[in-house]
Amino acid sequence: VEQKCPLHRRLTDDGGEGQRRPSRSHATIVPVPSNSAPRLSVLLETSCLADGRAQAGIGRYARQLRRSLVTIPGLDISSLEVRPPVSESRPGRFYQAQLPALLASRRHKPHILHGVGGEPVAGFPPSRQVVTLFDMELWRGDRPPAARGMALRAHAAVQARLLRNCAAFIAISDASAREAVATLDIDPDRVHVIPMGVGAVFTATPAPYDEEALARAGLRTDGYLLWAGSLRHHDPRKALDTLLDAIARVDDARPLALVGAAGDEAERVSAEARLRGIEVVLCGRVEDSDLAALYRHASVTVISSRHEGFGMPALEAMASGCPVVSTDGGNLGELVSGAGIAVAVDDAQALAEGIREVLSRPRRRDELRRAGLARAADYTWQACAEATAAVYRLAAASA
Repeated sequence: VEQKCPLHRRLTDDGGEGQRRPSRSHATIVPVPSNSAPRLSVLLETSCLADGRAQAGIGRYARQLRRSLVTIPGLDISSLEVRPPVSESRPGRFYQAQLPALLASRRHKPHILHGVGGEPVAGFPPSRQVVTLFDMELWRGDRPPAARGMALRAHAAVQARLLRNCAAFIAISDASAREAVATLDIDPDRVHVIPMGVGAVFTATPAPYDEEALARAGLRTDGYLLWAGSLRHHDPRKALDTLLDAIARVDDARPLALVGAAGDEAERVSAEARLRGIEVVLCGRVEDSDLAALYRHASVTVISSRHEGFGMPALEAMASGCPVVSTDGGNLGELVSGAGIAVAVDDAQALAEGIREVLSRPRRRDELRRAGLARAADYTWQACAEATAAVYRLAAASA
């Protein structure tokens, strides 16, 4: 039995009629396992849930995927439990996770090992490994100076060598898939595009606790702009200075709510905002139910990123009925276009015009709200898990 799954497709340059098409239009035909198929044992390498990635999009992906995979018939799911790493450096957390991963593989004897945090496991047969690819920042991003930069280059070379031999890859977007193929020189036939989902808590329906959630975050219900992400460390890809430049150009006194884990970057952005006369509310990290409430009551969610492998805040905002104004960096252009306002990367003026358009035109705001809800309805964690299970079976069949 075969069926087309719109959220699972292989990267392809040819739409099937001899011409190049956007890969969104090409759906892979995914085999659906029968009830009589043997059970497949899968070990999830989830060391990302013990380090800084736990509070980022990678951690959300790992938690939600694990929760949904256990509902898929024919799978026996186990996951790796590790202690927080001694070092948050990429090499440090990777090497600390290797021994626990190998010990877990000996204990569970899985058919397939899935690196859900983006990293393979050295010592486990690569022909039985599936790895999720989020972005190519390790290979394409700026390098720190001196010894740390040399260590990252060496680690990147090791990771690339391990990855090239893996059985299959799950890319969270077409953009991530294209970058992975170009950067790592991997076979496009082994790359399966499976977008993330959005949790059921993110809904446009008001909840009784909404006002309490806003109060906990230090916000009022009379309108604010919202940005969500990590503020622990400076990340040039988030382009938060462009965000501040754009808001400073908008003739509107609404505060900017920054939601996410606080750190040095939160202090820096707050200081820069004060210099521009922008009121900033640092909401800190909040639970998903509170985050959904913050999205519901925001006037607009603004995303200024130069690049996003997926763009989870944009999807969650749309699912919560909040209009989105973003750049078109990475996957954002495809995710937001037609359901929000997408502008060029690093263009503060265009970002400001998009914000003004939402704030000043109620009909346009309602139109974007409806379009965002329709777009978000296409993305569920259950569909993500089902497509992921199909990749496991393909990888196991070829091992």
